[in-house]
Amino acid sequence: NVVATWDLAGKQYKDLTSSTARILKWDSFENLVGGSKADTFVSASGSTPWSLTGGAGNDLLDATAALAAVTLLGGDGDDTLNGGRGDDLLNGGEGNDRLLAAAGNDTLLGGGGLDNLDGGDGDDVLFGQLGNDVLRGGKGHDQLSGGASNDSLLGQDGNDTLVGGSGLDTLDGGIGNDVLAPRTSSGVAENDVMTVLAEDLAITAIYTLDSEFDFLGQRIRPFAWLGTAFV
Repeated sequence: NVVATWDLAGKQYKDLTSSTARILKWDSFENLVGGSKADTFVSASGSTPWSLTGGAGNDLLDATAALAAVTLLGGDGDDTLNGGRGDDLLNGGEGNDRLLAAAGNDTLLGGGGLDNLDGGDGDDVLFGQLGNDVLRGGKGHDQLSGGASNDSLLGQDGNDTLVGGSGLDTLDGGIGNDVLAPRTSSGVAENDVMTVLAEDLAITAIYTLDSEFDFLGQRIRPFAWLGTAFV
């Protein structure tokens, strides 16, 4: 396929309908929608919120330089979404997507497929949704929810809340006072694993006798919970 390149400076209207792959750079816009090919959209810095939809194809939506809140929608395909410095919304849609937030209090939705979500800095909310996903909270006090299937949740720095959901999940709170819930109260019994490290200041474990602790490399299956706090 031939690659079409557009450079939009200032406020312009451009019909991007094309059978070719697209590389687009812009200065200012509000909403932009890609097509069925593999699109590459790269944002310059800007202080106005905007929305970008990749559409079908394996798209790169790069808002790393954006200062305002942005909304990135990957659509179908194996997409890469890079957030900026605002409080962003990143939604991978269908396909095996990679979502990477930066500064700000961001919301990341994996959608269907095998997704990789990274909250970066800030107090972020990450939802794996469908598929076997990997969620990393990064710095800040984050909320991670695996959803369906077999997920890996890593809280990393900060006081994080990790909810595995259904499936065989692995939960690692990282540094800080974390809450680990292998699944929701309506979940079917699964053999989830919760990891506790020496540097963990405090752990609150919720649910159930089917879960295991990995404490300093040793697997521990509890016979009974004697309370909910583990330090």
